Amino acid sequence: MVLAEFSAAYRIPLIDLATEIFPGKPERPFDFGGRVIVSLPGQYCLFCANQIDRELAKEDLESPEVRALRRKHGYGLGSDGPAPSVCALNGIVANLAVTEFMVMTTGLRDPARRLTYKGLRGVVTASEDRGAPDCYTCKCLCGQGDEAGLARYLLPVRPVQPSNP
Repeated sequence: MVLAEFSAAYRIPLIDLATEIFPGKPERPFDFGGRVIVSLPGQYCLFCANQIDRELAKEDLESPEVRALRRKHGYGLGSDGPAPSVCALNGIVANLAVTEFMVMTTGLRDPARRLTYKGLRGVVTASEDRGAPDCYTCKCLCGQGDEAGLARYLLPVRPVQPSNP
């Protein structure tokens, strides 16, 4: 959430990746895949893509004391199961992201807004999702720079105490 807001405020494209292993059904015990989202400030962001849960983000930004009072959240198979990191899966999604970065920076083509990799089927689908017309991040924060008030996310700087020689 913080990175998405900074990206929009300073008009810097953001490429976000995710991989996951999903529990399945008895006939298919699991599925796996991932996605790449290219967030272009003012056009489409992670909020438009429904990829950020503001309540979970709020919990992540809370102090450890407040966070200890809340339920812990996991990823992948859930907080009660293992949360594996699969090198091959991560590599596929990372390479998709690198390709979108290259075509965007070279101008070969516009990047896909969303690429989805379905591991069991071995397919990648592209979608040209549209931004939400009422998106706060795209419509209000975009281009605001220092005026966006994002300093609230920065940790206070503690003065360095000189050491005694």
